[in-house]
Amino acid sequence: MKIREWLSIQVAKHPKRVVLVLIILFNVLFIAASAAIISSLSLQGTEKMNFFHAAYYTVTMILDAGCIEAVIKDIDTTGVALTLTCLAVIIIGMITFTGAVIGYLTNIVNDFIEKASAGNTRLYLSDHTVILNWNARASEIVTDLLYSDNKETVVALVESGSVEIKKDIEDRLRLTIEKENEAVYKKADAMSFFARWRYLRNNKLGSNVSAM
Repeated sequence: MKIREWLSIQVAKHPKRVVLVLIILFNVLFIAASAAIISSLSLQGTEKMNFFHAAYYTVTMILDAGCIEAVIKDIDTTGVALTLTCLAVIIIGMITFTGAVIGYLTNIVNDFIEKASAGNTRLYLSDHTVILNWNARASEIVTDLLYSDNKETVVALVESGSVEIKKDIEDRLRLTIEKENEAVYKKADAMSFFARWRYLRNNKLGSNVSAM
């Protein structure tokens, strides 16, 4: 009962960790059992191998089915039991090892991307602006930072809607930059080439705000 209680707590608190441990444990046991069977079924004098050799070939067969030739060099002289065992190792191993590991890693990557997109990751920043909640005034503050001479980083702490807020910030910044630069370009049209280039370099508004 204690083990069952502990396991249920771990599943509830750390489901990903439990799944990873189960994947590793199952595959270790599967490889060990397969290696033991293959080493015991090897033909005396031709394909005799110890447990560790069999374990190595088991792993290589799982990763690359073509490596079965290292165990079964001649199908005509190899026993049916050994042949079927190797084929079973390849099929089961591809599902429980390759498939499970790829699926687990894919899930981790997707979860990381979702958390990062939702703003649920830890940030290591300095000299930044923190905005609590979001409203029209907060949007004006972020827009005003465009006129700063330094690079600005804004972190908006909200309970929900971080994706929409980030898009709202990006849209407002883009529209403000386009509006300001439209007037700058219009004023520079009558200038000579070098005067225009110098004027645009000094007065053109750029995006110096990063929103988190």
